[in-house]
Amino acid sequence: LGHRLVITSRSIAELQAMLRPVLADYGIRVDGAHALVILDQLRSLSGRLALKLISAPNQRAEALGLALSRLYLEHQGVFANQVVVPLDAHIDLYRALRQQADELGDEVSFRRTDLALFDLDAARRLITCRLVEVKCYTQVGGLGGYNQLKQAVATQISQSEQVIAWHFDPARTERDRADRPMKVRDLAALLDFYLDRSCRYGVIAPEAAEEACFLLNTLDAGYQMRFTKSALIFDFEKSGTEEAEHEFGIEFHRIGSDLIQQLIDAATPETESEASTSGEGGPGASWSQATEELRRRRERASGIPTLRQAEFIGAERDRTIPLDDLESSVPTSTPTALDYPKANTPSMQEARDNAPSVTVG
Repeated sequence: LGHRLVITSRSIAELQAMLRPVLADYGIRVDGAHALVILDQLRSLSGRLALKLISAPNQRAEALGLALSRLYLEHQGVFANQVVVPLDAHIDLYRALRQQADELGDEVSFRRTDLALFDLDAARRLITCRLVEVKCYTQVGGLGGYNQLKQAVATQISQSEQVIAWHFDPARTERDRADRPMKVRDLAALLDFYLDRSCRYGVIAPEAAEEACFLLNTLDAGYQMRFTKSALIFDFEKSGTEEAEHEFGIEFHRIGSDLIQQLIDAATPETESEASTSGEGGPGASWSQATEELRRRRERASGIPTLRQAEFIGAERDRTIPLDDLESSVPTSTPTALDYPKANTPSMQEARDNAPSVTVG
């Protein structure tokens, strides 16, 4: 059979050694436990992202920003009812659009937004894509430099909105693309993969997962898509935070160095026994474990405000909708959730099979 090569982010000794200088450059207190926190955050998003740490120094900085953004967004509770997709792991979406750049009459680059949060509303058959761009800076500069940063963020987010809409928004043009059924399947497979990941890590609420399963299993029946835009600026030059700013249709949040350190410290186990019982240790954590872990982290990072409203926060709604109401939202010419072919995701199969009986109000 010849030689086989396995690339993995589970062997962490060398990754820790590469990550420590990056943390030190940003003034973050460094030890083995802090480095492990960063690695765990990247793994929970995508195993590919952890491998950025063995790439060029700028890619390591991007990886640090993604890890910090996950910590911050988790503190705000956004993963409880949304599916997070790291767009850096899906450059193929941008490559396909670049090949079709003539349709847009403009050049398409590979500059992309870091994260996309998908809120799946089964009752309204609405998919809300919340784009979140992340920046890490030791010196943002004065007002002029900050404005340039905002313009760069606006360009990246606009590019990502254009790409996702080109692939998956059925209402982007008056006459829909001919391969829409294939694109619907692609979107369902993409979101199903990351929904499965969220369930394995215990970060998404069971009722939100059940609602998402229903919509993904009946996506061929039609859906609408809308977007929101926000940016997280991790500013190591300043401390604290302030009210969110709105510019270029984007909501900007700045997080200072002291709050960044709190985020990392709060996620770092204080003892070995605590590390062994933490609900965020990897796949297999339950929803109750993850909820308790989030409560513990919020207590430790009490200086970080918990936002009630933000563009990246999903609106509260009753997700235990009666099954009759859900099925009435699906056109009769298409299969219902009870006879629609299930996706081949073994770890989600049981949840899907049980979803109708659980979601009955």
